[in-house]
Amino acid sequence: MKEKKEQREQKTSSKTDKELYWVLGVMVAAIAVFLVGFTLLKESDSFNYNGLDFQKEMLGNIPLYKHTYLTERVTRTTGQVVRTGDASSVAILLRNDPRRLEDIPVEGKIEFLSVEQTIYISVNSAPELSCDYSPIAMHELSSFFTQNGFAAKAGISNETMAEENKIDYITCENRPDRMVISFASGDSPSIVRNGNCYILTVANCDILAPTEKFIIQSIIDAKEDISS
Repeated sequence: MKEKKEQREQKTSSKTDKELYWVLGVMVAAIAVFLVGFTLLKESDSFNYNGLDFQKEMLGNIPLYKHTYLTERVTRTTGQVVRTGDASSVAILLRNDPRRLEDIPVEGKIEFLSVEQTIYISVNSAPELSCDYSPIAMHELSSFFTQNGFAAKAGISNETMAEENKIDYITCENRPDRMVISFASGDSPSIVRNGNCYILTVANCDILAPTEKFIIQSIIDAKEDISS
């Protein structure tokens, strides 16, 4: 009787061990699947676009596309690089996935003048450019210029309205020796260079599309200059 009892206990113990191993195996497999899925998800949030590394981040429900790079410090008085060994970090945050801006044409290379020269932003006062995201576009441009050591100043291209509202009257024609970013409305977004003037055409009030394309292309062109 004693031997039979011991045999039953051994069988019960063996069955329990097998069940425990099975449960542990399922748990390990589930954890492995979760980790692989999490890794793939994080990798899908990171991508490279034309040599620039981007990371998708969320600000509440708003997706942002972040690119960071280092730039040498410069002086505002001479425009010369200050080699302190302590480079400044520039962070670019875009509302658009840069890959979705691929089809926006850019005519002419984007080149910046010396850093001591102010960059001018000229906004057309037409109703077609009174867009919801205009303040965000202006902020993105100003932040991009400031982080790279440039001063930026905004105005409008309508002389009468500029005088009435005491706003700077800025056009490509009255600032020929300065870099001017001029916004205009059109049927499709584009960027066209004419001397020191860069005309950003806005379609369907999507002012962020050409603005962010300009920022991206500026970085790409600058990197090409450095590597050449």
